[in-house]
Amino acid sequence: MDRTQDCGSCNVGSIPTGSTIIMYSLETPIEELTNVGKTIASYLNKVGVFNLQDLLYYWPFRYDDYSSLVTIAQLELNKNFTIRGKLISIHNKRARSRRLHITEAFLEDGTGSIKIIWFNQPYLTKNLRSGDDIYISGTPVLEGLEMQFTSPVYEKVTGMDNVNTGKIVPVYPLTARLTQKQLRFLVNFSLQSVKLIKDWLPQEIIKKNKLISLNQAIKQIHFPESNESMEKAKYRLKFDELFLIQMQSQLNKKYLSLGKAPKIKFDQDKIVSFIKKLPFSLTGDQKRSAWQIFQDLESTKPMNRLLEGDVGSGKTIVAVLAALNVTHGGFQTVLMAPTEILAKQHYLSLNKLLAGFDVNIGLMTRSEKLFTKQELNKQEYIDLLKSGEINLTIGTHSLIHDDIKFKNLGLVIIDEQHRFGVEQRKKLKSKNLAKTLPHFLSMTATPIPRSLALILYGDLDLSIIKEMPKGRKKIITEFVAEKQRDKAYDFIRQDVKNGHQVFVVCPLVDPSDNFGFKSVNEEYKKLDKDIFPDIKIGLLHGKLKADKKAKIMKDF
Repeated sequence: MDRTQDCGSCNVGSIPTGSTIIMYSLETPIEELTNVGKTIASYLNKVGVFNLQDLLYYWPFRYDDYSSLVTIAQLELNKNFTIRGKLISIHNKRARSRRLHITEAFLEDGTGSIKIIWFNQPYLTKNLRSGDDIYISGTPVLEGLEMQFTSPVYEKVTGMDNVNTGKIVPVYPLTARLTQKQLRFLVNFSLQSVKLIKDWLPQEIIKKNKLISLNQAIKQIHFPESNESMEKAKYRLKFDELFLIQMQSQLNKKYLSLGKAPKIKFDQDKIVSFIKKLPFSLTGDQKRSAWQIFQDLESTKPMNRLLEGDVGSGKTIVAVLAALNVTHGGFQTVLMAPTEILAKQHYLSLNKLLAGFDVNIGLMTRSEKLFTKQELNKQEYIDLLKSGEINLTIGTHSLIHDDIKFKNLGLVIIDEQHRFGVEQRKKLKSKNLAKTLPHFLSMTATPIPRSLALILYGDLDLSIIKEMPKGRKKIITEFVAEKQRDKAYDFIRQDVKNGHQVFVVCPLVDPSDNFGFKSVNEEYKKLDKDIFPDIKIGLLHGKLKADKKAKIMKDF
């Protein structure tokens, strides 16, 4: 069989298998690789592997070091070792006390013999037989008076390089029914095509920074020859990632330098009047950050600033000060939030804060278009944006649609900076009928060290709010071990009886085998039926329809 990919100018390489030459490109679909059928391909698709290149760039998340190859006589307890020997016997039996299948084997290598136990893997007796020459990797333990291996990794001696034993072995993120052995085999097989990947870094940069080649890095990140080569591979790949981030930052800076923004004068009287009416005093960091923004707005160079501060530090009020100054300068402001729920919260809170300050606030999400507390259709809302009657609009990704334009957009504020891509931000900036670039302010609660922020967001100026507002209650964070979970449930039940509310956050919507994280659907069923049948519990996640999410939040 001869498989050739017709892909124009893409790189194509060949992998010999016996007497057959199979031609692959980096774009070859994963199901067309040797030993990959549609079933395994579907498992790989679930972890984001769709073609040969995806497989080469699917990094391990940790390693097992089985590089210490010793004899049975040299084994020590509780340390990782690899041994090679001949199977004397292997058979299955069932445990009496538990519903377990036990596979028991004995291995000898000329210096001694050792017992090996596997649990619930009865199929091993079909894969392994007495007389087989195999590698065993794992940690020997003491069982009674005998040393034995329990559930070790095994690999037959075939004369080819071993993949699962006798070396530093990669451990990959998996999905259901995909095993480490399968993935290691496929990755090892695909590494024969790594030469198709061109090293895009200039040689002078590689030499100056003492980097290994990209091909070497990819090989060594998957199957490192030593800890030193692993670290060199990590360093090269991390360098590449930060280099590309810096390149993108420089391109963004160049893009901004080519345009002009409106010069918006600092309206001191209006800002002071607003601050005096606040039911709280601004912190020093809030005042400092607001002043930096006001100075940026007075320049025709487009502001591009990141406002960083912990949850509750008061970033939103700083953004409101900027929006107030811009709208009273005769320009429009956009505040974009990552979810409809957060956008609605901003809309409600800003209507209260800015009452009496002649700011016309609108809300535009997929499910709601509100202005002066009235529901509008989409076209009515767009017309008000084009006319400039709405001078502060709050919304989600709906504000990026092609048919939306602004009369004179002066400021774009984005809440949760990391949730929006560069292209989305550029698109939002290009919607100004006044043909000027709006100023840009992004906010994040993600704590990023200043030095790292300058690397990740090199195109942004940085304002940091560290000082928390006075009078805030102390936030108490506690870790509750599994065996003490009942005490936590009792605490929650008592808190609800006292008239308070509780919310539980899970990292996944649906169950997944990746890392054993809890899903919100599983936890909801458990809490609602088993733990708190007497408490009314709601379920909220991103896959629900907008109207249902809105109702749940309103009920809460």
